[in-house]
Amino acid sequence: MTQRKFFEHFKLENQAKLRSILARQIFTNRDTILSRLVKKMLGVNYKAVNKDPELEHSEIKP
Repeated sequence: MTQRKFFEHFKLENQAKLRSILARQIFTNRDTILSRLVKKMLGVNYKAVNKDPELEHSEIKP
């Protein structure tokens, strides 16, 4: 049972390391095909749009 936990922990740690390496490569300042694709999917280049009327403060007038 201890051996199973060790291997599970080892697997999870390696997955986390690989994901951090991948994320670091994707979000660097270099413009690669992969980074453009991921940023396009995440909508990084677009301005945030918030049209929720509940978040508007009517008592504050511009």
